[in-house]
Amino acid sequence: MEFKEILDTHFHSKVLSECFTHLWYNSIDPMFVMVVEEDGEFSLHDCNPPSRATMGLSPDEDIHRLNIREKYGDEITDGLYATYRSAIDAKKPISIEQFVIVNEEELYVDTLLVPIFDESDKPILICGVSRDITKVKEAEVLAIEAKELAIDAKEKQQKYSSALEEVNNRLDEKVQQRTAELEQAKIALEDALEAKTSFVSRMSHEIRTPINAVIGLSYLALKTSLDNEQQDYLTKIQSSGDTLLGLVNDVLDFSKIEAGKLAIESTPFSLEKIVRTAIDLISINAQKNNIELIIDIAAELPTTALGDPLRLQQILVNLLSNAVKFTSDGTIIVQLTGEQSSQGLLLSCSVSDTGIGIAEDKISLLFSSFTQADNSITRQYGGTGLGLTITKQLCELMNGSIEVKSVLGKGTTFTANIPLSLPTSQPESSHFNNPHSKQMTALVIDKNQRSRALLSEHLLSFNLVPACVNNTNEAISLIQECVAKNSMYDVILIDSHMPKVDGIKTAENIQKAFKEYSIPTPILMGTTHNKSHVQPHLVSGLADLFIEKPISKSTLLDSLNKYFQIQTETSEKTPVTSAPNLAGFTILLVEDNPINMQVAKGYLAYTNVNIETADNGLTAFRYLQKHRDVDLILMDIQMPEMDGLTASSRIRLIDAYKNTPIIAMTAHTSQEDKNESLAAGMNDHIHKPILRDQLFAKISQYLLALTPKNTEVKRVKPVPKDYDIFNELEKINELNARKALINLQNNNALYLDITNKFWQKYQSISELDEAKAYFLDNAEALPDIIHTLKSNATYIGAYHLQFLCSEIEKTLQKKEFPFEDLCKAISGELSRILCQLSNILDKQDQATENGQQDLKSVLKRIFPLLKESSLKAESHLIALENLAQGSPYQDAITNIVKNVKALEFEYATQEAKQIIYQLESTQNNS
Repeated sequence: MEFKEILDTHFHSKVLSECFTHLWYNSIDPMFVMVVEEDGEFSLHDCNPPSRATMGLSPDEDIHRLNIREKYGDEITDGLYATYRSAIDAKKPISIEQFVIVNEEELYVDTLLVPIFDESDKPILICGVSRDITKVKEAEVLAIEAKELAIDAKEKQQKYSSALEEVNNRLDEKVQQRTAELEQAKIALEDALEAKTSFVSRMSHEIRTPINAVIGLSYLALKTSLDNEQQDYLTKIQSSGDTLLGLVNDVLDFSKIEAGKLAIESTPFSLEKIVRTAIDLISINAQKNNIELIIDIAAELPTTALGDPLRLQQILVNLLSNAVKFTSDGTIIVQLTGEQSSQGLLLSCSVSDTGIGIAEDKISLLFSSFTQADNSITRQYGGTGLGLTITKQLCELMNGSIEVKSVLGKGTTFTANIPLSLPTSQPESSHFNNPHSKQMTALVIDKNQRSRALLSEHLLSFNLVPACVNNTNEAISLIQECVAKNSMYDVILIDSHMPKVDGIKTAENIQKAFKEYSIPTPILMGTTHNKSHVQPHLVSGLADLFIEKPISKSTLLDSLNKYFQIQTETSEKTPVTSAPNLAGFTILLVEDNPINMQVAKGYLAYTNVNIETADNGLTAFRYLQKHRDVDLILMDIQMPEMDGLTASSRIRLIDAYKNTPIIAMTAHTSQEDKNESLAAGMNDHIHKPILRDQLFAKISQYLLALTPKNTEVKRVKPVPKDYDIFNELEKINELNARKALINLQNNNALYLDITNKFWQKYQSISELDEAKAYFLDNAEALPDIIHTLKSNATYIGAYHLQFLCSEIEKTLQKKEFPFEDLCKAISGELSRILCQLSNILDKQDQATENGQQDLKSVLKRIFPLLKESSLKAESHLIALENLAQGSPYQDAITNIVKNVKALEFEYATQEAKQIIYQLESTQNNS
């Protein structure tokens, strides 16, 4: 149908018919048409899909004048017929609310019934449409109920308000009366507590005085000559005194807490220090019970926190004392962990023991005053039961808590959780000062698995590679493996208290097993407070250092740094002059192991000898075929491509080397091995690992009787050492060189450089008259001159000169020109300093000039090797370091050496090029 046809009056009815048809099939509301039959009955003419679903009819069923009485029965049909007749009687559309059940669901519907009559006013059809109003009916019901409840609540509220007002009035009277009574009771209680606290405090003081005398005098008496019976009596007196003193202290603390007079402080403190102090207080009793103490402080914890260190330490002491009391021949672990947040640190302090444990039903009694797990414990172990009560109260005073876990017969763990604040900054943490360029190794020998694990963890954090064992035999096996590889552990950590074979015997066994190899066995011994049984072994050299147990990360770090500093200082004190001067000679070093190569080259560098290297026998043989200037050959035996024996036999066929000394370097030192070497044409043996003195003795034996083959090799002039110049500077009375050096972090090179620049800047006014004229003739620039001089004087340690400069500055600030005598004083001081510096630095300047010439020559010689990334550059590194020592180029040369060792030849080439340019520029300017 087109739109214009819709508007045509002729099709009006047709439009309505089509619209009704669409509504019939698309409406969600049930729609139906009933036929009025002649006999007064009704039949279903048709119904739409929702109505069919409601009536249980198939959507496809053909419906025409369906007898609903037969379909649904009389009860339902009669009810429906009554509504239809109501619409017919009304002769107009009516709306009826109905309650129906559809698919077992109760519904309310509002049905519109429209009667249709024929021309004779006879009813022929009933049309109907139903709408679900269930939710509307439910809302109406709820509204009615709510209204009734509101009316009821209002009435009750009025009754309650009246009753409450009456109760409040009576309660106010009772509260006022009770408050007055409580105030009086509070005052009386406070007076009683004050009297009690005062009494306890006075009595504890009075009791402690004689107790201290009993303990002290018993201790002194035990140091005298006594028979067994007397010693037993005095030991028991001392023990009883200790127990009584602990009891008095507990009662006093409990009384203070009860009276609310224990204040909590907030000061910075070291977490490890309080743990260490707490352990020190109980360590003697722990030793008596043969207890292993272990400290485990989490690495992520800060070094310093804010809180009450005394009370935190008291908590730890109480928990540790408790653990020691109930543990024998076991282990106690103090563990600190924590969680950091923006509010601070929640510290968890755990004390775990392997003692008798606590029955589960007794744990709830632990924190009650004067209570222990059971009476038998009090009788067997003693104590008042106050310690844990005080510990719990201290935790709560610090807004913390305490918890306990225990297994009867296996041990107990107490954990105190304490919130702490954090300072704005933490102290700078220490680090391990590795004296070597290589990664170091350590061997740990300890009976306790937890202790071994912690030591291993600490060593790894210091970048040391640990190996851990629990007995002597395993330790010796590991060391034998090292020896077989021509190496040794850099440090050995031994627990002095081990079962079967103790630490002392273990150290003796290790030294005895490897004595023939002349291998240093650096031993650090872990021991308890009682060092009397181990101290003689430190003197005898069996152990190099003792570390007090329990070992924490910081004590281990301090001990390692202390030990290696001693070793470094010892090696530095070894005079280099003890090495033979072999300048002019050339040694060919043949070695395939880079570590052995580095060691030998390091030793040979002290002799000023020229070093050539080869990594196997074949390379050495080919080198000697082309070069005729080698004076001595150090030859490894076992090498790839060509071994040392074969190489020596072939070298002897070269005319230039028929009589050249060849010394074998090998770990095989039997007479059979020596005979085999001699048969191959070698002259002598040096056994590995190579010892410096042995090496020097052998090469001196053969070389000092010879004339160098290469007479053109120049003898290297040693550059004056930093400490030689510094010793001279220390002799100047006007300088405190030592203090100035400390202020510069002990950087000798920097101090010498600053002092040299000071001398160069002011040497033109070193004469007294020149100095006076300089200050008096520069009035306008004098403030800047004095300020600069004061700063420079401070750097070099000329502190009296600095003081005089400060005095002149004060005078200048007052707008007064300095007096002539003040200018004379500063001129005289400066002149004396400069004159003495001239005596020292003039000589150094000449040595530096010569040294720089030599330095440039070596750099030019090494430069092509660096560009080619040749490992031959390594043979020149020692000479470079010696020549640069004390010069402005020392740090740059150190960087070149590091880069070459790290195979970073590109960086080394760039730095070498820059130094050569600077040296040439300096010489051209001069």
